[in-house]
Amino acid sequence: MGFNSWIFWLPMVWQQGSDIHDAKTGKFTFDSPEVAKALEDYASVPQQGLAPTDRADNVQGFQDGLTAVYQEGAWAGGTFHKDSPQLDGKWKTMPVPYTKQPAGFTGGTDLAVFKEGVTGPFAVSPRAPLVCV
Repeated sequence: MGFNSWIFWLPMVWQQGSDIHDAKTGKFTFDSPEVAKALEDYASVPQQGLAPTDRADNVQGFQDGLTAVYQEGAWAGGTFHKDSPQLDGKWKTMPVPYTKQPAGFTGGTDLAVFKEGVTGPFAVSPRAPLVCV
């Protein structure tokens, strides 16, 4: 729960019907009640002992039976099949719990916010976020 953790808490913001950027005002909304709630919910997982607090290898922990549930990308199934064929047929996927609406990433995940404007065919406003999914 550290490196790239925004990949997991940002959908929790979307699930509450909010976002980290307000397109109408051009401002970031990291201080909104929805973002605060998402971060509180995300932080509560290890606080409740539901996730490791170290940089544990989730895949290895899952393979060893030390981790019962964890959030991962679509590639996990292929990884399990390749690296842990003994788990074939012994695990399932489930929707991520949500409060108001389901939300999540459908593909790759990169997030960039440019400090200065970009020129050329992919020019963006210096105030607009660029989110590549």
